Amino acid sequence: MDVFYREAGPPEAPVVLLPHGYPCSSFQYRHLMAARGDTWRLVAPDLPGFG
Repeated sequence: MDVFYREAGPPEAPVVLLPHGYPCSSFQYRHLMAARGDTWRLVAPDLPGFG
């Protein structure tokens, strides 16, 4: 199963996992990722069945 995910930030930065709840998707984090992606490594996966 392929899982879509969004990621932002430098590879060496501390990682922050951004899981979503029902019935959302990683799309809800788009503004947060744009604002904080310069200092954190942000990963927002889409759970199977969403996104």
